[in-house]
Amino acid sequence: MSRQVRITTMLCSAALIVPGTVLLAPPAQADTERLGSCGTGTYDFSVDRDDGRFEVELSLDGVVPNSTWKVALRHEGKRFYKQVIRVDEDGDRDIVRFRGNTPGTDTFKFRAKKVTGSTVCMARIVER
Repeated sequence: MSRQVRITTMLCSAALIVPGTVLLAPPAQADTERLGSCGTGTYDFSVDRDDGRFEVELSLDGVVPNSTWKVALRHEGKRFYKQVIRVDEDGDRDIVRFRGNTPGTDTFKFRAKKVTGSTVCMARIVER
C-alpha cells in the first residue's frame, strides 16, 4: 500500500470517528422553561444551571403597557425576590436573579399579580 493511500485511509477513518464521538457526547444542560398566558400577554419562566448556581429568569411579554405588577420569586419555599415592577410601553419586562444550588432537588416558583386588577400568573419548576 502506498504512503498516499495509507494517509488517505487514516484521514477517512478519523473523519468517521469524530462524528461518532460528537453524537456520543452528553447533551448540554438546557434551561427548564415554563411558558403560559398572563392576562393579555404571556410569561416565560426559566431556570438554568450556571457555574454551580442557578440563573432564574422571568419575562412578562405583551401585558398591559406601563402596568404595575407585584412579583415574587421563591426557591425551596423561601422568597428571594419581591418587587412591584412596571412593564415598559410594549408591556414587557425581564427579571434575572441568581441562586445557589442546594442539596437534592431545587424547586422554584414565581407569582405575578397585576396591581390594579385580578390578573395572576404563576408557575413552578423543579430542577433535579
